[in-house]
Amino acid sequence: MRFRTSLGILSATAIIALSSCSNNTTQPAPQVSQMPQEDPNKCYRGIGQNRYIAPDWICNPYIDGGISAIGISKATMVDESFMMTEAMADARDKIARQLETKVKNMFKKFTQVTGTGEDATVEKVATDVSKQVANQTLSGVKMHRSWQAPDGTLYVWAVLDPQGVQQFKENTIQQMKKVKTSMGNKEALYQQFLAERAMKELDAEIDKEMGQ
Repeated sequence: MRFRTSLGILSATAIIALSSCSNNTTQPAPQVSQMPQEDPNKCYRGIGQNRYIAPDWICNPYIDGGISAIGISKATMVDESFMMTEAMADARDKIARQLETKVKNMFKKFTQVTGTGEDATVEKVATDVSKQVANQTLSGVKMHRSWQAPDGTLYVWAVLDPQGVQQFKENTIQQMKKVKTSMGNKEALYQQFLAERAMKELDAEIDKEMGQ
């Protein structure tokens, strides 16, 4: 009887020990899928599995002596000419915003030189002039390059070349000289804008803003 009891205890102990060893077994770590490491020297577009390598100019559309922007048109069921028109319109809109910002920055420096300060009239004139200059200059925007991605997206590199930049400068000065009509009867303020020193400062500021 004692032998059978001892054998039963031994068997139970062995089962517990085996069970304990089984529970302590290290489980393999789950596999985590990782996206391929991207090359920092290359241009990428798209999202997730649809990520693709794009031409370098899409990430860095800088052009020496000019102003440029990338226009985009998503893949649609319409013809390619429509996508090209849409992409160019997008690029032209971006260039227009750049031009307006540059004119406003120059106008701000100009008003500091003339001492006109934060006059509300000046702010309105700055906005009007910036839009007029941008509209006049956009006629010089041309397509430089285009590329269609694997997912059908069309990219267009639009550029305002050095000749267009020069026209932008001339348009800016011409519009600045016409501010009298916007300032109404503020003759003194207008005379400040036409001060010889101020106009020279404006011309220099334009060259500085355009990186020339």
